[in-house]
Amino acid sequence: MADPDQEVYRAYGVQSAWAGFFKGSPRLGQLISAARAGFLPGKMEGSTALIPADFLIGPDLVVQRTYYGRDIGDHLPLEELDAWLGPRTA
Repeated sequence: MADPDQEVYRAYGVQSAWAGFFKGSPRLGQLISAARAGFLPGKMEGSTALIPADFLIGPDLVVQRTYYGRDIGDHLPLEELDAWLGPRTA
């Protein structure tokens, strides 16, 4: 679900972290070079540096599974999500 105001993230204690952003960035070398040249990141705002957190919530609105990503591209594996959803009818 979309959470542009990050209300769900705050409710579950998910925080922004530049370390996670840099760790998962495919251009880490370029970012380090830019920082050495004086182009340092400012105050973290918005969703740029959010580490993903996936929550599977049952029909009773109880969280049944949480998955906290290690970097910006790490999400709950799709196979696990498919298994949790179970068979679907067309």
